[in-house]
Amino acid sequence: MLRRWVGEGSVAVMFVKTYNVLNGCPVALKQGRYIYRHDAVLTCLISELQAAILDVRVYADVDGKHASDGSPATIPLTILVSSYRPDIVVFNEELKAISFLVNELTYPLNSSADLTAAHNRKAQKPEYLQIVAELDCLGFSCTYHMVEIGCLGHFCKESISAI
Repeated sequence: MLRRWVGEGSVAVMFVKTYNVLNGCPVALKQGRYIYRHDAVLTCLISELQAAILDVRVYADVDGKHASDGSPATIPLTILVSSYRPDIVVFNEELKAISFLVNELTYPLNSSADLTAAHNRKAQKPEYLQIVAELDCLGFSCTYHMVEIGCLGHFCKESISAI
C-alpha cells in the first residue's frame, strides 16, 4: 500500500517499514514479538549483572527469575507486597540494599530526544517512586535506575551510567 503513495524502493518506504516493524506493528504486537525482545534483553542484563556483582540475588520479570514461586513478583514478598513489578531487582540481603532497573526497549529509531523523554517519563513514574518510598520506610537502601534501549540497540547516556 505504501508503494502507491511514494513509489518502490523509496527511502521513505524503507523508513516507514522499519518504523512499523520495530515500533508500531499490530501483527508483531499480537504475536508477542515485542515481549520476546524485551525478555531477551532482560535475560542478557540478568546474566551480566549476576556475573559482575557477587553476593546478590537478581530477580526479574521473566520465567524462572521471579522472587517467589507461583507469583510474578520481582520484589521478595517477605520484603514488600506490591502489584508493581520492576523488570529487574538486585537484592543484597547482607547490606539490606535493593536496586531495581526499569527496562524500556522500543523507541522510534533510536532518536536521542525520544530516549531522553522516555528516561524522564520513567524517572517520574508514581508506581516506582512509591516502591522506593515504601522500601526506604522499611529501612532498605533503595536505588532506582532506568535503562532505555532504542529499537536498534542504542542507549541514552543515562542508561549507560545506570548499568
